[in-house]
Amino acid sequence: VELTGLFGTNFDGAGSVLKLDYINDEFIIKNITGNAGQSPAIAGSNNRAINLQDVQLTGAPAIDFDYSSGILSDITLSGEGIGTGLISHHGRFSDNIVLSNVKITGYNVGVDLHADDVDAVSRLSIENSIIECSTAISVENYPLSVFHTSIIGLIEFSGATNLKMYDIIPDITQNISLWDGASVEIFESVNLVSKLDDMVKFGDYDLFANYSDGSSISSLASGIAPSINIMAYALDATGGEKSLTSLTVNANSIGHPIQSITLDDLMAEGLSEAITFVLQINAAPQFAIYSPDLIMQQTEFSSTINATDDLDLPTELTYTWTIFDDGGNQVYLHASTNSSHTMTINSPGIHILQVTVADTLGAQSEKLVQLEVKLLDSDQDFTQSCDESNWFDLANSRSCGPDVYDDDDDNDGFIDSRDKWPLDPCVWQDTDNDGAPDNINCPDGETTDLFEDQDDDGDGIPDLLEGQTGKSDSFDSLTLILLVLGAVGIFLFLGRMRKGMKE
Repeated sequence: VELTGLFGTNFDGAGSVLKLDYINDEFIIKNITGNAGQSPAIAGSNNRAINLQDVQLTGAPAIDFDYSSGILSDITLSGEGIGTGLISHHGRFSDNIVLSNVKITGYNVGVDLHADDVDAVSRLSIENSIIECSTAISVENYPLSVFHTSIIGLIEFSGATNLKMYDIIPDITQNISLWDGASVEIFESVNLVSKLDDMVKFGDYDLFANYSDGSSISSLASGIAPSINIMAYALDATGGEKSLTSLTVNANSIGHPIQSITLDDLMAEGLSEAITFVLQINAAPQFAIYSPDLIMQQTEFSSTINATDDLDLPTELTYTWTIFDDGGNQVYLHASTNSSHTMTINSPGIHILQVTVADTLGAQSEKLVQLEVKLLDSDQDFTQSCDESNWFDLANSRSCGPDVYDDDDDNDGFIDSRDKWPLDPCVWQDTDNDGAPDNINCPDGETTDLFEDQDDDGDGIPDLLEGQTGKSDSFDSLTLILLVLGAVGIFLFLGRMRKGMKE
């Protein structure tokens, strides 16, 4: 439904040019021109969906709404030095009026807002407008936000509520009067730009605002050239005030070092200019590798990396060790923030160690090191005196060479096939197979974690007591044999005695 083209420039009656009550559905009213007579030119109450567009009114009061909400756009109200331009009393709790592109000039009071209770009405907003009156805005118990608006005249604000003003022109801080618990916060838009070779890039921004009373506020912004509102000034009815003294902004764009800009003395300079960051190309880390190039299979070796970076500390870098065999197959991978790492290679032959160092932004450097992996020689006896034709060392009278050829891998004098512990030179035999060696005899410089068995044959009798007879009635087999032989001798002697007596 739409009402358009209403003209009432000659109206001077007792009523209103247009009366709107209980407008709760979509009803567009536009292209209205008229004068205020003995009543407001446009008035109404109990509306939920006012939609006024392209309205030009002269006289006072020009617009007067009670308990109403909706949108008023492209409105021009012209006064004659007296009265009020626009009145909104009581408002609504769930929604309120939005004034957009409104011009109010020549009145004693430009905008008059009143509510009985600050908790019973939602926030009214004025945006992209011009208000030039003796008292530009008069408010009682009515929350209000003003955006991108030019205000010339006094602002009178009372009641325990808050006036928020964004990008107001000109500076009106000296023209604000506050009573009865009212407060005002004035915000300025900060435009943030991150560029690389004149190309604007996406950025994440951390902002830290510091104020004249020692307080601070942090906030976040993200996007391609985002804008964020920063509180520049605050005042309350008791006279307490604070002003923005400095602003620090940290800009983080993926793939580039974090940059920081601090603006000082903002009470004098303001925030009118965009804060622009010129992004730098992130350099990859530089590093050197300290690793042996000849190692033994199944034997631990250490690789240490000494790295520097234009952005990160060495402890913030990521180090990756990757090993490939001579067929190009990956046989090992490890990543860490520790610049040193110990590893082993199981198979002999030529291997490639690839080391990669990456910073927190993803820039990385890579180096390759060739590793020659020798066959395992546990006892290190593959010396010059070791004859490779028969893997025997005549000079030391022992088997020698890598474990796969050496018959005695620990050089303890017992061949591996008979040695229960072929890689431990301190032990070799375990008679009762209980995991403890019969004897421990370590060569100079060698140690073992094993413990010597105190009962080698596992018969329950400690080795120290084996072969001894106790004081009990039991006796061993030797004693039994001697007793039997003694008994036989006695029987033979008695037999001969009896034979002699018979003769």
